[in-house]
Amino acid sequence: MQAISWIAGSVILYKLTAKWLARRRLVYVTTILWLPYSIIFTFLFASIFPITNQGDSPAPVQGFILFAMIFSFPFYIAILNFLCRFFSADNAQG
Repeated sequence: MQAISWIAGSVILYKLTAKWLARRRLVYVTTILWLPYSIIFTFLFASIFPITNQGDSPAPVQGFILFAMIFSFPFYIAILNFLCRFFSADNAQG
């Protein structure tokens, strides 16, 4: 189910990026903007839903998985932006 959601989300993001940002330099800013949004979201989520019971704490391995996801996310956005730019350039020429 998660793989289907990831693929569907990628297709939706690709369509939105290709439609609105394909020929603009603003598309490269989205590769960097994930960091402040991530910090703000994490702070707000931790403030609204604090861990008050030790049984709610995540397993230690989940921290490594989270770090891997955070590290790979800008590359995912960059690849998605590159694909939108590449395919929109092909459509503009042909």
